[in-house]
Amino acid sequence: MKNKILNFTKLIFLILLGLVLIDYFGVILGAIILFILIVIWFLVPNKEQRTIIKLKKELPLTNIKDVENGLVKIKGTIQAIDSLITDIKKKECIAYSHKTESIRYIRSGGVGKSKATYSTLSNNVFCNSFLIKDESGEMLVSCEDLEIRSWSKPKSKRQGNRRFTEQWLKNNKTVIIIGKAINTDNEKRIIMDSEKKVFVLYDPPNS
Repeated sequence: MKNKILNFTKLIFLILLGLVLIDYFGVILGAIILFILIVIWFLVPNKEQRTIIKLKKELPLTNIKDVENGLVKIKGTIQAIDSLITDIKKKECIAYSHKTESIRYIRSGGVGKSKATYSTLSNNVFCNSFLIKDESGEMLVSCEDLEIRSWSKPKSKRQGNRRFTEQWLKNNKTVIIIGKAINTDNEKRIIMDSEKKVFVLYDPPNS
């Protein structure tokens, strides 16, 4: 819900900015300036993304047996506790995303030619807590606020005027996770680091 509100706010801002630029600079120049600003907006990393880029380079890997409370980077194999099954391909997995889009056909070119356009109706991620293991031990990984960057290739199917697309996080896959470790006598687990706003899962380099 937070991301939907943020995206809606960005859309409203861009529409208002476009109207102001077109009114001030004219249609052509205003549209060019708006396009450049949009490219910069989406290509330049925000503060959280810059933090992740820095931590991926500078934060050393920690063996699970040596984990203490605080920010850590763990490399290991992930293993489901309660597996999920994807809707389309019926793949057993740790997590999956499911996007539903409406399809609309717009006339394009000659007679009988049309172009399909897609509008997102919903985009949901399903995930259960899971384990990450290395040679020294294992720890629990929360799914809440976890940013997954290790999805499978997207698979889609059409049904009527809808397109359904899913990706999944494979079980028994080697990944790296950056987040906040909590080490108690009863368990070790990793969650969102609320201070740095970092909790990300991604493929190791050269994997």
